[in-house]
Amino acid sequence: MLKVLVAKIDESTIESLPPYREFKTLQGSGAVSNKILIEADEFLVALEKLPPRKVLDWAYVLPEAHYILQGKCELSYSSPPFEKWEIITCEKGDIVYLPTGTRVKHKVISEEPFVLISFHFPAGSILNSIKLRRALSMTI
Repeated sequence: MLKVLVAKIDESTIESLPPYREFKTLQGSGAVSNKILIEADEFLVALEKLPPRKVLDWAYVLPEAHYILQGKCELSYSSPPFEKWEIITCEKGDIVYLPTGTRVKHKVISEEPFVLISFHFPAGSILNSIKLRRALSMTI
């Protein structure tokens, strides 16, 4: 059965985000705070917050779109074969599409956190992969 999913986003939703998680990536390191808002087999929506004056280096293995709610960020990006890098600035109200394979350095240039809604397509393949790995690890 098909189901309509709705997520409410307001100031209290942003305030309720968990603390920043520091982590390492293949490209470097970063910090992010995120919360899944909608999770379906083929689609995932999350609220994400990056700390002010920090850089997050990331590679997108599946396409994503971001709607910027707060802050300002300089995006340095490159696509395979990564011979040329370009820079754009995005801020509140902007929508950014990041195709599969894009490598991005998110440099938050505002004094406030950079807050966005991320739309992941197709989320199902990521979620099913995670569920499959968990199931296999339990049976071994």
